Amino acid sequence: MPDKIRIVVNRVGLEDTQISLNKALETIGREIGWQIPNDFATMVEARNNGVPLMMQAPKAKLTRAIEQLAQELSQSEAPKPEGEEKKGRKGLFGFLGSGAK
Repeated sequence: MPDKIRIVVNRVGLEDTQISLNKALETIGREIGWQIPNDFATMVEARNNGVPLMMQAPKAKLTRAIEQLAQELSQSEAPKPEGEEKKGRKGLFGFLGSGAK
């Protein structure tokens, strides 16, 4: 089970943190699996406009980091039992391209 756990650090680069990344590493005793950069302005703008981050700022470091994390997680997903593929599932984030609303 520990092999399936990955540490994700959110808002990396935030200046007024109470704990440094190095101290977090030391305390947790595990490798950081992914870092999401702090980009509060971009996130708030997307939220306030009611637009997905991917549409609001597709080239922002924040958007790219989240997209890459999603791709990594969907690729590392365990294989489905034989009948699962027939049910229309396309990985962890398969619903994003299904046209579901």
